[in-house]
This record gives sequence, C-alpha cells and structure tokens, in this order.
Amino acid sequence: MDNSNNKHWKNVTYAGVYDRVGEFALKEELDRQVFEQVLRYIPRKGILVDIACGPAHISKAISELGYRVYGIDISKDMFGKIDSRMHYDFFRGNLVNLDQGLIYQIESKDLLADVGIVVNGWYAMTAQERKKDKNKMEKIRWKSLLNMSKLLKKNGILIITDPLSSSRKLSLLNVISFIKREINAEIQTRLGGKITILKKIKASFVVLLRVLNKKSAKILQYNRQILKDSHLFESAEEMCSFIKRTRIFQVIETNDKLYLGHNILLVARKTVE
Repeated sequence: MDNSNNKHWKNVTYAGVYDRVGEFALKEELDRQVFEQVLRYIPRKGILVDIACGPAHISKAISELGYRVYGIDISKDMFGKIDSRMHYDFFRGNLVNLDQGLIYQIESKDLLADVGIVVNGWYAMTAQERKKDKNKMEKIRWKSLLNMSKLLKKNGILIITDPLSSSRKLSLLNVISFIKREINAEIQTRLGGKITILKKIKASFVVLLRVLNKKSAKILQYNRQILKDSHLFESAEEMCSFIKRTRIFQVIETNDKLYLGHNILLVARKTVE
C-alpha cells in the first residue's frame, strides 16, 4: 500500500465508529489487512459490498477514496452506528436466507459489486443452527456463500476473514499471549517509530485499561459465546477445501495469522454465473 493510502487509513479508522472490540489494536491490524486487499483488487470506479458490515469502518475508509460502497447486515441497529456523514446504502438482510426481493433491489440500483468483504461474519452465520449439527452448519456455510456470490459481478472478488477453531481455547497461556500481541500491535499501529521502554510502558497501561474495561469484557465474552456456538474450520487447508467443493469460488490466496484469535484471511474469485 502506498504512503497516501497508508496516511488515509490512519486518519479515518477507529475514531469511535465501532463498539469496544474496535478499540483493540489487533482488530485494527486485521481490518487494515482487509483494506489493503480491497485496494489490490477493486477496479477504478469499482463497487464494494460490506457483508455483515456492522458499523462499516472499512467501508468508510474505502468510500473516502472515491469508491461506491454499500453494506448488508442482519441488525437494523447497526445502521445507526454508521457515520452519518458517509454516503452509504444500507440493506437489512440475512445472508443465510437472503430475500430474492433484496437481490432485485440491489440489481435495480446497479449495485452488483466488484469486491465483497465479510470480516469475521461468515462463521457467525452458523450460530443460527440451534442444534449445533455439523452437517447442517456446513450447509449454512454453503448457502450463505452462494448468497454472497449473488451480490458480486461475474468474476467478482470475495475477501473473507474467519477465526479457526483454536480461537476457542481460553487457557492462561493464550490469554497472556493475546495481551503480549495486543501490546505489540498497540506500539506498531498507534505509537509508531522505534520500540522503546517508555512506549512499552505506555502501551501496556493502555492495553490493561482496555482489557479491564467492563464494556470490553462484555464484548469479548459475547464473542467467545459466538465462537462456541458456531462452526469453525480446524485449519486454513480445511477452509480452502470446503470452498473448493462448493464450486462457487476459487481461492486465490490465504494468510493464516494470529489477530484477536487465530484467523485466516482468504481471497477468492467468483466462478459461478
């Protein structure tokens, strides 16, 4: 990413546009990776669809670069959290059972997208399966993936981030590892420059307050419950294999890395008409 885009990202993200989870430096690091991937694949004057968009902070960054963006989320409350200054089309929809009328509405507005993003939203759709049957949850994965493809143009790009099953583990060692990674991310993404003792102390203090904040604790607790109730892939290879079997998308690249949890960032190209 060039310097102008890097500066833009710094200026527009994490200015109170997301719930407490958005304050975590590791979350910003993950979203920045998605932002960079969007800019790699979106054509000039292209359209971005933010699937399970939440308050749409990545979309905000992309829209301010001149691209047209819109979002879909199951929660109508999320629309109220989107920056009111942002020109943004918002559609309420369930990607597991997508209303055909919504597809017609999007097509009539000429909003089929060149690039789609779903940031830690695909796995959460499987939480709708109450019996937690693995086969049914995999069917939800397949059905929602097919519905995502309907939002994209021919050969459109879909960028997915999804936690792997190891993200469920909440041992003391994993908690300590998370705090260390958050401190390092705080220094790298927000303090910048050389790592000094003073910066480590400052970052440690900020992270400690962040982790102990009651609202942050509730958000993390809620996320842990969603992880527990959802279908998660064991590895990046398993996720890629699943997508290949659907014949809906072709995987182009993957990035397996620790963020808030153990996440995979995957880029795929639409192969169905």
